[in-house]
Parts: sequence; C-alpha cells; structure tokens
Amino acid sequence: MTQLTYKIGIDSKIYDFLARCNFKTILRGTLLISIIAYLFYQLTKIGWSEILHTLPSSPLFYILSIGTFLTPVIAEMMSFRMITANKFPISFKFFARKHVLNKAVLSYSGEAYLTQHLSTYENLSLKNSAIIIKDQALIRTFVANLWVIILVVTALAFGNRHVLQEIATASPSLVIAVSFICVAICLIAVLFFKKLSNLSYALGAKVTGVFLLRSAIFACILVSQWSLAIPGTDLSTWFLFLVIFILSRKSPVGGEFVFASIAVTLPGLSADNASIAAMLVSIIALNQINYLIAFILTSDFGKLLAKIKLLPYLTFGRSSHELTHQLTHNRL
Repeated sequence: MTQLTYKIGIDSKIYDFLARCNFKTILRGTLLISIIAYLFYQLTKIGWSEILHTLPSSPLFYILSIGTFLTPVIAEMMSFRMITANKFPISFKFFARKHVLNKAVLSYSGEAYLTQHLSTYENLSLKNSAIIIKDQALIRTFVANLWVIILVVTALAFGNRHVLQEIATASPSLVIAVSFICVAICLIAVLFFKKLSNLSYALGAKVTGVFLLRSAIFACILVSQWSLAIPGTDLSTWFLFLVIFILSRKSPVGGEFVFASIAVTLPGLSADNASIAAMLVSIIALNQINYLIAFILTSDFGKLLAKIKLLPYLTFGRSSHELTHQLTHNRL
C-alpha cells in the first residue's frame, strides 16, 4: 500500500508538471540549453589541452579579458539609453546576452532578442522597438567601418605603407572587398542618415562618439593583452599587428590565412610563430569562456524553474503519508 501510494504521488507530480509546462516555456528552456551546449562545443573545438597549455601566467591578462567583454556591452547600454532618453531602463544583463548572441551564436541575433524584449514594454510596439534597435545597429556598423579607415590612414601617416602592400599582395580580393565595403557603408550612412535613421544629427554624433571611444578602449585592452603575453615588443609593432588583425577580421573569407601569413613576419615581434599562435588561441578561448559564463549568469534559470514549478517536483524523498495528504488537499 505504501509503495502504491508513493507511485501515485510521483505520477501525479509528473502529470501536474507537464500540465504547467506550456509550449513557450519548453521552447525557451530548450533554446537556453542548446546555446549553452553550443558554447561548450566551441571550447571543445579549440581543445581543452590546447587551452590549458597556452594560457599566460599573468593575472592581469585575465582581468583584461573581462574588459574586452564589458567594454562593448557598456557602450551598447550607454548608446541605447542615449537614443531612448533613458525611457526604457533595460538592465545590463540584457545587453550582455545580446552581445553573447551576436558574437558567439549568429550576427544580429542579439538585435532580434533585444527587439523582442523591448516590445514587452507598455506602449511600445514591436515595430517601434525594431526602429530603436535598427538606429543603434546602424551607427555601430558605421563606426566599425570608420574605425578600419582610421587605422589604415594612421598606418599610412606613420610611414607603414609596406605592411598594407604586403596585405594587398597576400590577398588582393581582401583589400578590394574591405575597401569597397568600408567606404561604401560610411558614405551611405553619412549621405542618407536622415532617410535611414530617426535620430537627429546631434544625437547621432553623440552615439558615434560612444562607439568610437569603445573601439579605442577595446584596441588598447587588446594591445595590452598582447604585450603581457609576449613582452619585449614595442607599441608601434603592436599597432601594425592591430591593423592587420582588424583588416583580416573584416574579410568574409580567408582572413585568418592573411593574418597568419602577414602578422608573424612583422619585424620587431619578440616571439616565434608558435608563441604568437598560442597567444591568439588563449584570447579566443577566454572569449568563449566569457560568453559561456555571461550567458549562464543572464539566463534566469531560477525564474524559468519557478515558472514551471519544477523544483518542488524534484523532492521525492517524502513519506507516503505526506504525499497522500498533499494529494488529498490538491497541493504540493
């Protein structure tokens, strides 16, 4: 009788649990688990042994890696609040989640996520939410391409034309594609700003300043990380390394090959190819770890479990008398 009552109690809990789990809740939970599994997979592709063997010993290196994650997130949050005049005080965690989705999952998936969340605010439709996010994405994209132009012009101004010539020789298609894309996007954004955006020129300029500052801070952090991992290299060499790094990232295909073939030949680097590769692997691995931790911390698993009331169903260690009593009163 005791075993039968216990079994009835468990079956009732499972039935009640399934009844509370609507499709939307199940879909959200499945999506969260899938993304976390994907981030783990990205780390596995790098190789856990490879990661452990290439990690630098300097504690500041890891502190700076947190800075590379926080800098773009804070800039996104600041620019959003400027665009909306702080009418919709969305918390930091939503921008952190947006950044992870964009960088680790799929470009602009973070915009879709934030648009949907923003549309839940009172008197704010999905269309108006999309317009706000679109204006922010437009300026961010403009600044990303403007930053490439600024770096290239600076490199030319300091007499480093030979490095850019090496890039052009290694991959003419990369230079043509990046040049066309960067110049075209910047010109279109400036000439047709009022047609593409609802922002005033003054506000657009302020938001542009925020993203330019973000790019400069991010570059400084990145160069600092490189200097810690490979000490003894002067800043001018790291600046050229940065230019090649940014240009190769803009390439839709073959960017990694160009970066690997040009960057390691820079005069003044106080390290061999293996050390440079180890440093880059370490940074990639730390970025993936940051994405994974940030996604887990912003996933609200507790709220999700509370919503479907899962936690009470996990306590099967009760006596048959307690279960029978709860079933009689139709409560847990």
